[in-house]
Amino acid sequence: GKQVAVLGMGDVGDNGSTYWTHHVHVIDVSTGERKFKHIPQGPYKDVVNCVVWSPSSGFIAIGDAAGRIEVVEPSKRRVQFSEKVHKDGIDALAWHPDESRLASSSEDGRVKILTAAAGQPLRLPDVPDVERVHVTITELLFSEEDEDDE
Repeated sequence: GKQVAVLGMGDVGDNGSTYWTHHVHVIDVSTGERKFKHIPQGPYKDVVNCVVWSPSSGFIAIGDAAGRIEVVEPSKRRVQFSEKVHKDGIDALAWHPDESRLASSSEDGRVKILTAAAGQPLRLPDVPDVERVHVTITELLFSEEDEDDE
């Protein structure tokens, strides 16, 4: 069924009080049942800035306040990739339509592109970083078709 990834959902503490976390929860839309909960790794594991499903909905990319990107495969409950990619927090993430690349923007003013070989985890860029900009980039999009394909 359809699922939604939720960020910033409240949890109930040991004493029954509700507190807010930035864990990523995958919820079944038809039943409301939580199917998966991911607690990101790294020093800012409670400060996730953004999440985005891959086009096939097989993976979730997660960007945190420390510049770390994690790619999680919820159906298998495993982390495919986890690495500090930026100097500052991740502002936005976008998957290429064929899932071969993942773009990220950060508070450090850079856009980076991670690449993935077929069936292999993402790795750090073999594509040069986009030049530093002096604005906050809050959304990234890949085109549906590469220019060379026309």
